[in-house]
Amino acid sequence: MIQFDESKIPPLPAVAARVMQFDPGSPNSSIATLERIIAPDQGISAELLRVSNSAYYGRSGSIKTLRDAITLLGLKTVKSMVMLICTRTFTQKIRGDLLRKYCIEFPIVTALLCIDNARAANHKDLQEESFLCGLLHRIGMTMLAVEKKSEYAELIARAEKEGASLVDLEKDAFGMTHDDINALVIQKWNLPEITVRGILDCEFPAEATNKVSHHAKITALSRTIASQLLDIPRPPAEMERANAVIKAYGLKADLFSHYTPDYFDLLKENPFYQSAVAVIG
Repeated sequence: MIQFDESKIPPLPAVAARVMQFDPGSPNSSIATLERIIAPDQGISAELLRVSNSAYYGRSGSIKTLRDAITLLGLKTVKSMVMLICTRTFTQKIRGDLLRKYCIEFPIVTALLCIDNARAANHKDLQEESFLCGLLHRIGMTMLAVEKKSEYAELIARAEKEGASLVDLEKDAFGMTHDDINALVIQKWNLPEITVRGILDCEFPAEATNKVSHHAKITALSRTIASQLLDIPRPPAEMERANAVIKAYGLKADLFSHYTPDYFDLLKENPFYQSAVAVIG
């Protein structure tokens, strides 16, 4: 057994930690406040400017300052973007197509689908928080990919080939699962409770659908759709959970049929997706 070293879980970058505690809904929150938090980090500031000037927002070259970028994107979207940029600190160390699919593409696709599904479920106010849940719900896999590299890639390949439980293989190989590491990361990073519950509760049994938060339900559905788009195996329990969420929100029963390769091509034009996968070379 090659034990996972818990001490290798990195601290959340200082700017991200402050941004995660920033409450856009607070009467004391403002564009100026968020600007002061982000401005010292030139890398994050530059990426926010790049995204703001992308064709996606139709402002090519017209956004010149960090404050203009925050104004255009909005406080909640900037909060999500900062967290995405900071996760690249870890994902840029990941090598190999399989690990990149599971630990870079899968989280960002899930996160973007969370925005769509929050809106479809008539919870537009939960879009940004759900995005963060989707982005971070497999952060334990990212840590394993960074720490264990080829050993972890071999486990994922084995799980896919044999239809084996990845968490069982992780437990045997490393003494803990990516879900265990999720919990450790959440504790170390001191994430908001609403994000914590969305991450930790998103693998609920189908019969418990009405007992978990909207964030957990939206994340559960979104990750199953992301698996379809990325051709990642979906266990029966995952499909049952997703269908229970579809029923709970009164969504179309044929929802999955709408997520085609053409849809995925459109999603890839989103600057959040492009920022996340920029580390893939």
